[in-house]
Amino acid sequence: MTGPAAAAPGRTATGRAALVPVGLAVLLAGVLRLWYLLSPVAQFNADEATTGIMVREILAGRPYVFYAGQDYGGTLEQYLEAAAYLVLRLPENPVTLRLPLVALAMATCALTYLVAGRLFDDPVRPVLAAVLYAVGPWFNLIGSVTSLGFYAAGQFLSIAAVYCALRRQWLLTGLVAGLGVWTSPTALYVLVPVLGWLLPDLGRDRGRWGRLAAGTVVGAAPLLGWLALHRTLPIPPEPAEDSTIPQRLGNLVEPILREYVGVTYAHADGGLWLPLQVLAVAGLAAAYALAVVRRTGAGGRRPADLLLAVPPVVAVLYALSNSTWYTGTPRYLLVTYPLLAIGVAALFRRLLPAVAVVVLSAVLCAGFFTRLPTSPTLAERDGALAAAADVLVAEGQPYVYANYWTATPLQYVAGDRLVVATVGGVVRFPRAQRAVDAAARPVYVGSGLDGSTERIRAALDRQRIPYRARTFDHVTVFDQFPGRVDLGL
Repeated sequence: MTGPAAAAPGRTATGRAALVPVGLAVLLAGVLRLWYLLSPVAQFNADEATTGIMVREILAGRPYVFYAGQDYGGTLEQYLEAAAYLVLRLPENPVTLRLPLVALAMATCALTYLVAGRLFDDPVRPVLAAVLYAVGPWFNLIGSVTSLGFYAAGQFLSIAAVYCALRRQWLLTGLVAGLGVWTSPTALYVLVPVLGWLLPDLGRDRGRWGRLAAGTVVGAAPLLGWLALHRTLPIPPEPAEDSTIPQRLGNLVEPILREYVGVTYAHADGGLWLPLQVLAVAGLAAAYALAVVRRTGAGGRRPADLLLAVPPVVAVLYALSNSTWYTGTPRYLLVTYPLLAIGVAALFRRLLPAVAVVVLSAVLCAGFFTRLPTSPTLAERDGALAAAADVLVAEGQPYVYANYWTATPLQYVAGDRLVVATVGGVVRFPRAQRAVDAAARPVYVGSGLDGSTERIRAALDRQRIPYRARTFDHVTVFDQFPGRVDLGL
């Protein structure tokens, strides 16, 4: 990577000429993500339904500092989604819920170009970085518009912090960093290198420190207020699976890096021929090592130093966190995708190989979507939930127990017509849980998609409780119990 050239007479004209391809890259980022959201392969799981319910609660005047049911992961995304509904008066559904995330991804694409423009002295690579972010890898495309609570906002804030830091905008850097610390723990992968890179400029300048600190306090105000009230650190609880530091570091190397680069898909399933996958990851690692070696022998301080500091910080923090046991997708690395696009773009100064790497990235990304199941589609799944909800409402049975992976989608589809509590999973909404727990005769709803139908049926049969079971596609409603039942699920 090379530093930006001194302002030259033709530099402004070159920047203006890049506006059209950059604008197309930003538009492409939005179009591809909208295509996914509108396609039959789009998914909308219980965690996403949770954010939809949170947005409704926020609009009803019940605020959240963190993702429902936990004490970490700020709610900036949910407030953006609530604001979009308030201003635009859109109908509530999974697509409109995630439209603000599409806008965030487009803004992230633009920031990727702006950051790359401060690193490279040619017009090709900044545009290439923006296009690479727009088209892949597969998890970057779906992860940046999946409403999981705070991942997409964390990605935007991370690249925004880099841009503000490179411009030495102390107040804005602090503001974005504060928002990032509140919003997403994974933003620290980038914020720690940002602070380290700024330290020589901060020095003993009280004015700069003051502006940086003031911005940070404002951005992290929700977090600081929560700390003052609860006096406990907002960190993830004990994970669903135990792991050691060597295990987590090993998982990062294999298979997470292959999934992250996009040469294989979820759960390391499919993709390129395995030796090519390994070669691609090894090649990127070798390119990074070469960049570090070259940088070590050079003097001075350059913007690229900030980006080169990110991978070792990621490795250390990833290994230290007991929450990074999951290897199905590279979700904990989502915030770094803009920097990956910039790093790959650094390898291709000429137009022809740049186009080739974009095409390869797009093909690999498209391969993931051809593998996704389309049955049942989101519309079919929600149709079954809506049919069950309509019957329960008509019969005057508004209190429902369901497995977590069915409970929040059912609550989201039913709106305020039902009150759904969780049995067999995390409790996200205590108020609803208390209401169902106090109900005289709540019904149970199971789903064939998460296996809860058979678990409910087996528990009822084991306790010899008479019941009626009615099926709506993959959804089964269990009711007409002799009294209130506790299935022990």
